[in-house]
Amino acid sequence: MTLQPHGPAPYTTVAAAITVLDAYRDRGASGPLTVDSVIRSGVAESLASRTLNSLKQLGLLDEGNKPTQQFEDFRLARGDEEYRNRLQEWLRGVYADVLHYADPSTDSPDKIAEAFRTYEPASQKKGMASLLLGLWRYAGLPATSPERSVASAPRKPRPATVTTSATARLASTP
Repeated sequence: MTLQPHGPAPYTTVAAAITVLDAYRDRGASGPLTVDSVIRSGVAESLASRTLNSLKQLGLLDEGNKPTQQFEDFRLARGDEEYRNRLQEWLRGVYADVLHYADPSTDSPDKIAEAFRTYEPASQKKGMASLLLGLWRYAGLPATSPERSVASAPRKPRPATVTTSATARLASTP
């Protein structure tokens, strides 16, 4: 399966996607993946539905949330090298359209996000790019370092302030 322009693209967190990939690789699944099984694998409840949808969009789950042959091939890969090779091949296929416009090995996260311009939801381009970059690294491919934006830069610690009730207690103490 390949992501299609003007269609949906996955944007769950990298950690959630990798958690499910690792859990399925280690334990498999006896049936369809559910919100509950995704949560039990270690994904936050608030991300479980988004993660299931992302796995569908990536071609790892069918419409009934059953693992596809691609997902099963990951589980059956022998050793880390074979697993990484399968992941790399899959990523290049599923993200083929995006990779036509941006290269996660050399381009900035902003340029990668711009390559998702025609995908839905438009407000999640940065999340889509972040997922691609994270999966790219997870597959053992070289990736650019994420650039920190001003909004995500660490804040300087604020000096401790005394609350009004604490001030009142201190003032009433002889």
